[in-house]
Amino acid sequence: MRIVHIADFLSTHLGYQELLLAKWNAKHGHEVSIVTSNRNPPAPDYRASFEPILGPRQMPTGVTSYSGLTIHRLPVFGEYRTRIVMRGLSQTVIGLRPEAIFCHGTMSPTVVQAAQSASKLGVPLFVDNHMVFSVMDSSPLGQAAYFGARQFMRSYLAPRVEKFYGVAQECSDFLIQAQGVPSEQVDLLPLGVDTEIFDYSAEGRLRVRANWGLPDEAVVIAQTGKMDVGKDPVTLARAAARVAQAHDDTFVAFVGSGPVQQAEAVRAEFAGLEDRLVMASAVPVHDLADVFSACDVVVFPGGTSMSSLEAAACGRVVVMNDLPASKWRAEMGVGVTFPDKDVDALAELLTALVEDGNLRKSNGERAQASVVEKFSYDKVARHLELDIANALERRSKS
Repeated sequence: MRIVHIADFLSTHLGYQELLLAKWNAKHGHEVSIVTSNRNPPAPDYRASFEPILGPRQMPTGVTSYSGLTIHRLPVFGEYRTRIVMRGLSQTVIGLRPEAIFCHGTMSPTVVQAAQSASKLGVPLFVDNHMVFSVMDSSPLGQAAYFGARQFMRSYLAPRVEKFYGVAQECSDFLIQAQGVPSEQVDLLPLGVDTEIFDYSAEGRLRVRANWGLPDEAVVIAQTGKMDVGKDPVTLARAAARVAQAHDDTFVAFVGSGPVQQAEAVRAEFAGLEDRLVMASAVPVHDLADVFSACDVVVFPGGTSMSSLEAAACGRVVVMNDLPASKWRAEMGVGVTFPDKDVDALAELLTALVEDGNLRKSNGERAQASVVEKFSYDKVARHLELDIANALERRSKS
């Protein structure tokens, strides 16, 4: 099948859904293109957080190839917050003559262009949603915007979309409750893990620990990803510093980049324990498995993160806050949760894991098995491909 994925932003250095789902569609023998902008994904304080690993936000326009994919980068007409309008999107998509279109995201003008393209071509359109209730704008202006979005969804978009997917159960609920999508059009297509990249590496563990100057027998607690307020590294720093104070064999690593204020706040929590703290730069997705392998417990204290699945795929214990998307992953076997922002509860949980190697081992093994069974991109991509094939068959009979 010829499948076109449309995404506002795309980086081949980040293991995000818009790249990996398309990659695995291509691995399964389909002809796959991605149409995207010539900008890297936005982030708070981009120059400090993403630029060291991704380079400048703006990239050249044009056509490139990556891992069996053809990537079309288009210029941006305008950008507001994380929403953009691309020049020439409809013309590019129509020229590719896809049999199906997959648009990543429901809250951008891009989905309107995708719907227009699908209607002109007479092909099915599939759309996913990454939004969760905790990031909803509850201001009067935000509520008005969601009211308008629900009307637009019911009158225009839903009739033109074959199926909407939530990338977690909460995201599916958000589609129905916040955006007004008919429940019969909603399915779950979870964020997954590229099992070609993420697995435990004994060599990687030793190499990364040597680079960090840590002994082989150390117990390492870590957080990876953007170190901004939303990811809440300070909560982990406060809890982990207590654990390190009480356990001489415990070290804490923060791997990623972000605003200087967050890094300074983390360091302040380790005053007098500086030799137990590692502050490492962000690494490309292909190096993350070695980083996870070097750690024993990986914590995601703020928001939700796809990296929780990637760490689990490497057999690590994953600790997450108890926001709905994270609780759902824990219920599926990926890690354990603590009450959001509760430093005492997190410190207690980390202490139990640091002191009990068998507990870490059993949790890590269970998480790894769950990810391979339920969240591999091989399985996720085949789910989408089956839905596309079924939609094409229905259309051929109508």
